[in-house]
Amino acid sequence: MYENIDTVLDEVKDWFGNNYGESFEFKRDPRDEFALYKSENYEFEVTAAFIQARTEDDFQVPIKDRLEDVLKEASIEKGKRYRLSSKVVDKPMPIEYCIEPIS
Repeated sequence: MYENIDTVLDEVKDWFGNNYGESFEFKRDPRDEFALYKSENYEFEVTAAFIQARTEDDFQVPIKDRLEDVLKEASIEKGKRYRLSSKVVDKPMPIEYCIEPIS
């Protein structure tokens, strides 16, 4: 699934549209550091670090599952911008996926 980045980016767009009930458009950063997903009321910056597969096990996890895991406890407000990324943690799986407001 992660072999084709365009497929993953489209799946993220579809997931946002299905879960927020709005039509999303996206554009890629020219340096491929993130993709910006924007609708009438929502804006998400999805970083390359959020999409990348770090381990063999990561390749088995659909991107929709990663989105659902990160967003299940997030309180998303209309009109704000959020960044989905990853951070290094001191746990058996050294990467944790996260979301943070940026505006």
